[in-house]
Amino acid sequence: LKEVQAQRATLVREIHHRIKNHLQGIINLLRNHIREKPELTDALESAIGQVESIALVHGLQSQLNHSRIELVALLEVICKAISHLTSAGIQPVIDCPAMAVIVRPADAIPLALIINELLQNAVKHGAPAEASAAVQVRLMLEKGQVIVQVSNAAALPLPAHFSLQQGVGLGTGLTLARDLLPHQGAELSLMSVAGRVDARLVLECPVVELEARPADQEFSVPN
Repeated sequence: LKEVQAQRATLVREIHHRIKNHLQGIINLLRNHIREKPELTDALESAIGQVESIALVHGLQSQLNHSRIELVALLEVICKAISHLTSAGIQPVIDCPAMAVIVRPADAIPLALIINELLQNAVKHGAPAEASAAVQVRLMLEKGQVIVQVSNAAALPLPAHFSLQQGVGLGTGLTLARDLLPHQGAELSLMSVAGRVDARLVLECPVVELEARPADQEFSVPN
């Protein structure tokens, strides 16, 4: 039984690895289109970010046993990808290093896309040429809930008529993020606070589970 389980785990990791490689091929094709049609750069870079987020999930699953994805790993690799794409230099702050936040496999790709859209939106609408305009990303725990907060110094505050629930004042990215939210265990909100716009993604069971990390175990993101 152990041998069969080991073979299955190897096969699953290999499948995820191949999916990731195929998605990287799609990303390369999209980059070629940018060179051929620079007027489509914004739209194609948005698509590249989305495909890359999905590829990152499969990349993590190809390296881990039992397809267990930690939210910290997911956040780290997406921030790194967005930084590479936009030169934004995003470095997430982890306020709960002693806890492992495990993402339910079925929600890994939707969460990756949601986080990608929140980061892309924060970079796009940030105030230019200001040190305070850097996008800030924080992972924290509050009353048993896991919170991913994306904040930026906004060029403009949220419109007075803005409503995430009713879909008023949303662009394509925020509409996608809202529509991808799991039906249970996830909430998304945006608010203007002291010249900044904060997006808060609140997660709880069944989307994520909390596990105490052994005291001698340090977290590291797979290469």
